[in-house]
Amino acid sequence: TGNLSNTAIVYPAGHVLKVQQYVDARQIVVTATAFGTAVSASFLFTPTKATSNILLTANLMAQANPSLYMMLDFYKNASDFTETYNLSNYTHGISLCLHPGWRQVTYQWLDPVTENSVTEKTYKVSVFLSGAGTGWLGWGTQSPILLTIMEIAT
Repeated sequence: TGNLSNTAIVYPAGHVLKVQQYVDARQIVVTATAFGTAVSASFLFTPTKATSNILLTANLMAQANPSLYMMLDFYKNASDFTETYNLSNYTHGISLCLHPGWRQVTYQWLDPVTENSVTEKTYKVSVFLSGAGTGWLGWGTQSPILLTIMEIAT
């Protein structure tokens, strides 16, 4: 008899351990021309196991001025992780939006949690434009920025 803690349970690889969804209902104006400004609200997540991967999925509306590309990625910071505005480490991020008009954008990234810890992580949507101008993320309360964070057993 007795209770088993989560640390005593062995989950098969690929098992979803925890899911959280966050909403940022602002419309955010973007003018940055390089990664370095995380634009959405802070989305906090604490994994239950140090060896887990974290699957990030962003869903949002986006638009940029004519002839501009908007490059999207994820921001991450933790007490034991060097802050990055470009989690994928790809020069132009992992998704993009091109004018004309509003576009529904969905993109994902599997964070391998190289720090191998259960410290609280801060995630945000990160974005920049291909040149001088303006872009917009989210359409306020009508179509907010959604970030789903899933902890995946390895």
